[in-house]
Amino acid sequence: MRCTKVEIQHVFAKEKLLTNRGQHLEVGLMGKMNVSNNALLALFAEMVWDNAIRKYKEENLYKEIDRALAKGDQTKFLALTSELKSLQSSG
Repeated sequence: MRCTKVEIQHVFAKEKLLTNRGQHLEVGLMGKMNVSNNALLALFAEMVWDNAIRKYKEENLYKEIDRALAKGDQTKFLALTSELKSLQSSG
């Protein structure tokens, strides 16, 4: 899941929080830092997740390429290596 630019701006622009009683609570400098840190942590977690998925796909492609080579399936080999190159160039 990727955060949109608007969502990120919304997180950074948040200056008031609603308490359980419906009262507005001004967020001080530390509160803004917490919101900023949370947004950065969320982006970092997304990067780690994306990298893990890419590595998983890459490992599976290598295994499928090995199988295609063992079977002598040139068409599948070429398709898989093309997919692997595409995955590596985007990562």
